[in-house]
Amino acid sequence: WDKIPGRFPSKTWMSFYMRPELRMGDVGPEPPEAPEAKLMRELRKELRRLKGPSEEDIQAAKAGSKKPAAAAEVSKADEAERFPKLKDVKVNKELPFFTRAEV
Repeated sequence: WDKIPGRFPSKTWMSFYMRPELRMGDVGPEPPEAPEAKLMRELRKELRRLKGPSEEDIQAAKAGSKKPAAAAEVSKADEAERFPKLKDVKVNKELPFFTRAEV
């Protein structure tokens, strides 16, 4: 990462422009976690496990697991019948522009 001295990113650029607390590579030790905070986090996790999902969550899961409604019936007609303007399109000819409503 230090290929061009004086240009970003390089050691000289970092030492001149960066704030001391944001220097790349300077990683300090993690601050110790307070035992009370750790205990509170574990108790919240346990409480959430014991409570289980709410009624709203259960209803949402049930609604999501139901089969989706049947889609509209697909036309069994031939492509030529469904899109009559496609007959005008030839391979060697320039393709005409159709809007979706016209086709």
